Amino acid sequence: MCLIVIPARDEERSLPIVLSEILRLVDADRVVVVDSFSVDKTAEVATSFGVRTIVAKYPGKAGAVFTAVKTFKEPCYIVMDADGEHPLAAVEKVYDLMRGGSDFVKTERVKLNRRSPYLIGNKVITFAFNMLFGTRFSDVLSGLVGFKRQYMPSQPPSPNCLEVTLLAKALLMNAKIDVVNYIPRDRLGGKKKVRLGAGLEILRCILKERFVR
Repeated sequence: MCLIVIPARDEERSLPIVLSEILRLVDADRVVVVDSFSVDKTAEVATSFGVRTIVAKYPGKAGAVFTAVKTFKEPCYIVMDADGEHPLAAVEKVYDLMRGGSDFVKTERVKLNRRSPYLIGNKVITFAFNMLFGTRFSDVLSGLVGFKRQYMPSQPPSPNCLEVTLLAKALLMNAKIDVVNYIPRDRLGGKKKVRLGAGLEILRCILKERFVR
């Protein structure tokens, strides 16, 4: 059975809502919140819901998820954000596909906020990924993903490169990839934590996954 991993940094406002929803889908022992160097009460909130709570050993979302995979040796994992953008219905679809035997489930957002400063960067990164891997995805940075354990690399991915690293590994290992579309919700927490400059880091990761063995 899959473990649901929720990386969280300074999400004490949104985490109670996210956990209240996800615990309608799975038991508390199937959820782990990875506290990624928070300075608020994120860890205390997670603990109050009875879910597994650990501290990230490596930086970024990728480091948090890598910590969870190395700590809890489950056959598969579902990663979702702690900010409330991922609706429960989308998480449930990913969960059902993984439970049904899917190798990898990626998600793609529809109706993205066209005023977001991140939209152009997302389009450039998705275009570059498609060109290098011969795919036709519309969104490689949705943040919600399900994957089997073998697609996590042996070393922590770069902090902002979780989704592209996992997807590249799955493609190169000929995984069966399912796609789920969803409409993202507005953030419930604070400001978005990904720096605009992270796009260059992600592009470097895509090139590395494609050409370096």
